Amino acid sequence: MDYNQRDPDRASNRQREHSRLVNAQSVAAYDGVTHMYDFTSDPIEGEVCSALACYKHALIDTDYNGVLHRLLCWAGDNDARARAATLDRAEHHARSVVGKSPDHRAALERIVRRQPDHVAEQDKFLALLDGYVDA
Repeated sequence: MDYNQRDPDRASNRQREHSRLVNAQSVAAYDGVTHMYDFTSDPIEGEVCSALACYKHALIDTDYNGVLHRLLCWAGDNDARARAATLDRAEHHARSVVGKSPDHRAALERIVRRQPDHVAEQDKFLALLDGYVDA
């Protein structure tokens, strides 16, 4: 049984958050909470926002890679393992987008600065910069 079925309120909240994030593929600035704001004409920022939105959605699906999610993966739950694989792919994609150029890294930093502190601490988007050094 999927752990979302055990807690219908959690599943409902995730579905609502997912529906808010679905539009993230458009070129818009993502604030990292649950909604979109201020469309941007900057294609680099739009590309970074789109990658971050996919990564954020995967983080939400895995409960920010929480203990219950990891326990379910360890126990062999196929749904949890699929969500973990999606998170890995989303993180790899976000790292590759952020690592394209110094402009992409600067766009990430601008997006993180616009996040509330508690959200930036939870998302840890700046960790995507680990391993990248400006040339």
